[in-house]
Amino acid sequence: MQRFHVHNFGCRAAQADGAALETALAAKGLEASDSTQADIVVLNTCTVTATADDDVRQKIRRVHRENPDARILVTGCYAQRAPEDLVGLPGVRWVIGIAALKCRGHSTLWVSAGLVLPAPAPVAWQPHLIFAGWLP
Repeated sequence: MQRFHVHNFGCRAAQADGAALETALAAKGLEASDSTQADIVVLNTCTVTATADDDVRQKIRRVHRENPDARILVTGCYAQRAPEDLVGLPGVRWVIGIAALKCRGHSTLWVSAGLVLPAPAPVAWQPHLIFAGWLP
């Protein structure tokens, strides 16, 4: 069984989005776990301050160091505002801005051209409905 972990940064809206993501992943049959055991780590970001951005980048590096096989999905406000800051970080597989997250509702991530930057090689860009077939 695939395992996931959702980590939320920031405001109550981000907390609600994160809870909806957890519900959606569990409904798809994934099991919640901590970030060191997860196959997929979702970082639901905030971008209120430069410090908040630093915290996200530090968390990405920590997750990758502690669990190098984890596929990291970064979403939220920081992913929307500056995806180019995130896409090249080790372990980051998907960068999905808040607009993409919400275009089909909180429980579904819709990825379409222009809303997701491709991660660097060898990870391929994944322009498809995330929860309909993103798990290899």
